[in-house]
Amino acid sequence: MIRSSPVPPLNLIWRRDTIGRVVEASFIKNVLLSTLDRPVRQIVFGGDNERVFVDDMLIVVRHAAAGAADNIGYVAEARRRGCRNLGVLHMGDEKGDADLGFYADADYVLRNYYFPSALKAPKGSRTRGIRWIPNGYANAIGPQAPERHLPMRHRTIVGFFAGQTAADPTAARGEMIRVVQENRLPCVVVGTQGFAQGLSPVEYAGHLANTRFALVPAGNSAETIRLYDALEAGAVPISLKAPFLDTADAIESPPFVLLDAWADLVPFMADYQKRAAGDPDFMEDRRREVARWWVDFKRAAAERVAALVGSMS
Repeated sequence: MIRSSPVPPLNLIWRRDTIGRVVEASFIKNVLLSTLDRPVRQIVFGGDNERVFVDDMLIVVRHAAAGAADNIGYVAEARRRGCRNLGVLHMGDEKGDADLGFYADADYVLRNYYFPSALKAPKGSRTRGIRWIPNGYANAIGPQAPERHLPMRHRTIVGFFAGQTAADPTAARGEMIRVVQENRLPCVVVGTQGFAQGLSPVEYAGHLANTRFALVPAGNSAETIRLYDALEAGAVPISLKAPFLDTADAIESPPFVLLDAWADLVPFMADYQKRAAGDPDFMEDRRREVARWWVDFKRAAAERVAALVGSMS
């Protein structure tokens, strides 16, 4: 049905020097904001003199590795100017140690990285809700149609991980790599010097699409983009149990392979290889279950976002 009057858009606001660094940018617009009852207009600005102040803004605030954040002043100024239905999309608070006082200036907040304390509205604020959102997959990974995924029998990489290993890997990542290497597990590990400094995006996507099990160790946070990359590519994620994988506020009871410790990967892989040798389709039902779960989860996440963002102002 075609509306008889123009529908005001949601204005998704990015800094020019931020949007190029956020590899999940298309996921945000095309998945998380896909069930809104209005279009999404992306506005990318450079300096402060290019900022706009209108109703229905969703301003992206990104914390860099060093802890500095952009656009907090923009949010405060938009509040002072009386912009209605003012939202914040907060990214990059991986350790949960950012100062969240600026949430008080927003009508609602969407944030990745699950920390229960971060989902509580500041005292005395007008914030009507703070919602956890998944990081999402990288721009080059998806969207992929589940019916086009390779089944287990045609995936030639048993286990796969690509990420920083050369310079001070996190404890969980270092332990996973040690377990894989010392036990000569059938896993491809591609070490890089830093984030996004290894395989090209297309090559990385191709590896995941040909992988049976994607190894998902924690980085600075238990939640990592590698999980969502694996899901979109149709691989079965293997990770350690973590709070965000066991709560209705984030991800509850997912059908992944969840380990208590990376040492448990050794018996898991031994059992898998033994059973898959006689049945190439072993765990294909599990892989399909994971793919179906991901489709449903993306839809549910988008609907929760739409409910918080609200209708036209």
